[in-house]
Amino acid sequence: MPHETSGAHEHEDRVSFTDDKVILLVSTSKSDGKEVDSSWTTEWNAVTSIGGLMYRPNAGIFRFPLRIGGKHDVGYEQLRPRVTAAENSTTGSVKVIGWETVEVPAGKFRAIRIEVESTARPSDGSRAYPRDLAYWYVPEVRRWVKYQGTTPRNKFGSELLEYKLNEN
Repeated sequence: MPHETSGAHEHEDRVSFTDDKVILLVSTSKSDGKEVDSSWTTEWNAVTSIGGLMYRPNAGIFRFPLRIGGKHDVGYEQLRPRVTAAENSTTGSVKVIGWETVEVPAGKFRAIRIEVESTARPSDGSRAYPRDLAYWYVPEVRRWVKYQGTTPRNKFGSELLEYKLNEN
């Protein structure tokens, strides 16, 4: 049961189902108890997010095995189906930087740092903008424990507060 925070929004994430194609996650808001579902590939690439975004195809950031110095390109659309057909199209590159020690509220971990440099092109025709992301993936947790992102107008991220792995 990982607990994460994004800004001032704390939520508990629970994996509700997995198979060889998908991970389904239920996120429960600590402030109001509201539950939101999201779906991920088995490599933890976003398919649908708790914020209501759909990724077509998936975000494609994680490709296992993670090899230090490894690089690959990403390209996906972010859709918000209840609001617009497509919100933006993103292209960029992913680089596996190396091992680092990272400290978050859940503890101190040896993590693999992954960086993403990308450009988002809004579907409304407004100006494209850079979006840089960094993830700290911890094999023993089987997920990232820290995530940071920046755009010219925004900084965002999350950190693992605590976790419990079920051995099944």
